[in-house]
Amino acid sequence: MSNYKVEKVEIRERKNGEKYLQLKLCDNSVGFFEKEDIGTKMKEGDIISCKIVQKGKFFNGTNLKVLDKVPADLKIEKKLKFDHKPDPKSKGFDRKSKDYGSKFKGNDSKLHAGARIYYFEIKNTSKGDKYLVITEQSGDKRNRIFIFEDHAVEFSDKLTHFLTMLKKN
Repeated sequence: MSNYKVEKVEIRERKNGEKYLQLKLCDNSVGFFEKEDIGTKMKEGDIISCKIVQKGKFFNGTNLKVLDKVPADLKIEKKLKFDHKPDPKSKGFDRKSKDYGSKFKGNDSKLHAGARIYYFEIKNTSKGDKYLVITEQSGDKRNRIFIFEDHAVEFSDKLTHFLTMLKKN
C-alpha cells in the first residue's frame, strides 16, 4: 500500500447506474469501485493509503484508508505506484512502458516505418459490425483511424489514388 495526497474527490455514476469514487492522485484519475471505498469520507488535501492497479488504460484503487494522524516521516508518493505489474494480456496502453503494441497479435499487424510504428487490427462493434483500426505510434504519441466495413472500399480507392499520385511526384 502507498500513501497519496488527495487532489480532487468526486462521486460518479457508471452507465449502468452504479456509483463509484473518483480521486485525482498525482495528476491521475483513480477509480474506486468497492462499496466500502465509495463510502469513505474525505476531502481534498487528505492523506490516504491505498493499493493501485492498472487495468488496460485505467487506474483502479482498492483498500482505501484515510490517515487521521500523519507521522512527519511518512512517505507520500509523487507518482502513482502500482501494487502489481499490469497483465501483459490486458488490452490497452501500458502507461509505464509506453508500449501500445502489446495488444496487437501477429507480426503482420505491425509495420515499422523509421521512428513510427503502425498497427492494424480488425475489431467488432457491439452490434457485430467489423471495422479496421490503424494506430500510428511515434514515441509517446499515438493517432488512430477507424474505418468501418461499409466505407472500406471507398477508403481503399482514395488511398490507392493518393498513393499513386505520391509515387508519380
